[in-house]
Amino acid sequence: MKKTGKKFTAIIVSLAVVAGSTIGAFAAEKAGVTNEYLSYAEEKEKTSVETTADETATENDTAASEEDISNDEVVYVFTDSNGSVEKVMDSIWIKDGEDKTQTEADADLPLAVSVKYSLDGRDVAPENLSGKSGHLAATVSFTNNRYEYKEINGNKEKIYVPFLASAVTALDGEKFSNVTVSNGRVINDGARYAVVGIALPGLKEDLDISAGEVEIPESITIEADVTDFDEFGMYLLVTNSVFNDIDIDTTEKMDELREDLGKIDDAMEALMNGSDELYDGLSKLLDGANKFGDGMNQLSNGLNTLDSNSQALVDGSKQVFNTLLATASEQLKASGINVGNLTIENYGTVLTSVVSEGYAKKLAYSTVEAKVKENEGVIRDKVTEAVNAQVESGVEEAVKAGVVEKVTAAVRAQVEPEVVKAVKAGVKEKVVAGVAAKMGITTEQVLASPEASAMVDQTVEAQMASDEVKAMIAAQTDAQMASDTIKATIDTNVAEQMASSEVQALIESTKASKLSSDEVKGIIDAKTQETVNAKISEYENSPEVQAQISAGDKKILDLKASLDSYNTYYQGVIAYTGGVSKANAGAKELNKNMPELVKGIQALKDGEKKLSDGLTQFNDEGVVKLNDLVNTTLEGMVERFNTVKEVSKDYASYGADGETVNDGVKFIYKIKTVR
Repeated sequence: MKKTGKKFTAIIVSLAVVAGSTIGAFAAEKAGVTNEYLSYAEEKEKTSVETTADETATENDTAASEEDISNDEVVYVFTDSNGSVEKVMDSIWIKDGEDKTQTEADADLPLAVSVKYSLDGRDVAPENLSGKSGHLAATVSFTNNRYEYKEINGNKEKIYVPFLASAVTALDGEKFSNVTVSNGRVINDGARYAVVGIALPGLKEDLDISAGEVEIPESITIEADVTDFDEFGMYLLVTNSVFNDIDIDTTEKMDELREDLGKIDDAMEALMNGSDELYDGLSKLLDGANKFGDGMNQLSNGLNTLDSNSQALVDGSKQVFNTLLATASEQLKASGINVGNLTIENYGTVLTSVVSEGYAKKLAYSTVEAKVKENEGVIRDKVTEAVNAQVESGVEEAVKAGVVEKVTAAVRAQVEPEVVKAVKAGVKEKVVAGVAAKMGITTEQVLASPEASAMVDQTVEAQMASDEVKAMIAAQTDAQMASDTIKATIDTNVAEQMASSEVQALIESTKASKLSSDEVKGIIDAKTQETVNAKISEYENSPEVQAQISAGDKKILDLKASLDSYNTYYQGVIAYTGGVSKANAGAKELNKNMPELVKGIQALKDGEKKLSDGLTQFNDEGVVKLNDLVNTTLEGMVERFNTVKEVSKDYASYGADGETVNDGVKFIYKIKTVR
């Protein structure tokens, strides 16, 4: 077929975009069910000991439970560091409970993989890399082993199953640096480099593209500077499913293109018919150019005069601006806001920060604080007076409480024996009556009998020592103490004690001791500071101070707005004078080149006939051939792409014994880590 060169570029670019998005989707998809199979496959790779019957049954149950999760077939290929196959496993075998693998001799993989390593430009075996430093390159090459013979444009051609191969690895940021990949992307999160590269083995042959026309990557090279080599490994993700969905049905577009080419034919005819009108117009243009030259000479002289005064205008505007800024700086300083000298470059930032950082608020608050602290002495005197009054009152109450306690105790000491005496008499009376009744004699006879009388006394003492009688004594004593008579007695005695010189002297000495103590002084200091802070907060939050702050911020913003307004004028002057300078230079250049312009128009007029001839030639050799290209090359390209898609769909399974897997087959190559 005819070579089309860069006409394939748009198609290949779209394939690369699809490839990039497919890698991301493939990786995300594998993070689900397939990763569980991969974990299983990796575990199988690590051990050469066969699992027991129970373990096999458990794994089979797990695979069966996952059967409904995905219809993807995923083939796991384990290779050595150079890409030579060591073991192959298929997710279909895992799901079906088959505990089998393939070796390189049994495997029939569609892609053969080769990994080569070099250090500082020299080939090196992977086992010799440990501890080395230098510029490392790892190149992954592919050989496509799957193809069909198809008829394209009347010829039998070998069409390879198109595969998208992606190399994925992560490199330690402490060991690796300056990481690049030939076809893909490198992302550095600060600790590691995530590397993804892509290749499309066999696609160049499928599309019949010669070298130099379009670059289709068929290998992947990862390069990096390495220090004290530790380890390097990668995964390869391979799939042909991305090509199954390519839809290049351009029948409708081809019809539209033919219609557009018809419009080009009509336009060419109109263009050639307009050739005579162009010649007349060029004649008039030549006359006008001569007149334009005279006007340009006058314009150039005027712009030159205007440009000569531009610098003076800029300097004067700048001087006025600097005067305004100096005045603003002094006004701010006078109001207590010292931000240094305002300049044309910094005034906007400085004034904005004055408002955002609350200079007006700070100024108002510092004024309030100073005024409150001027009256701190008065506040302290009032606080001291109040604290002293509380201390004195507390001392008097404490002394009185002590007197009350002592007087009450003394009165109770007098009341309680009387209560005991009365209770004892009552107890004895009951005991005598009880003994008399028991012995069948009178109470007088009981008291007259020494033996009976001794028994009574013994019983009475026992009764008096009982908890019940003690409680009775306490209750009756409390009742006596609560009587108005006793209370009056206590109050009288307390009043007498409080009025005594001894107690009064105690009160005065205690007051003096308390008032001079560090504790009271600390209370006075704390209360004074608390009152000062409360006053400051009260004044700061008052409507008057808040209004003052708002007014201060507004003045700053008004000042900035005023300076912004003049800055707009000043920048306009600079832009205007710059424009005048450019216009002057342009006018001079244009005036200088006017003779050439007139000469060029003359040449353009003389060349009008050649243009007409050229248009005719373009129509014959360009438009007509473009129609041929549409009707042959592009339509042939559509047939080739559809054939590639058909071959891709034909390859739908690796380990399903010829059966089609709904969602296609994908391969994951695990390249053994180099250590």
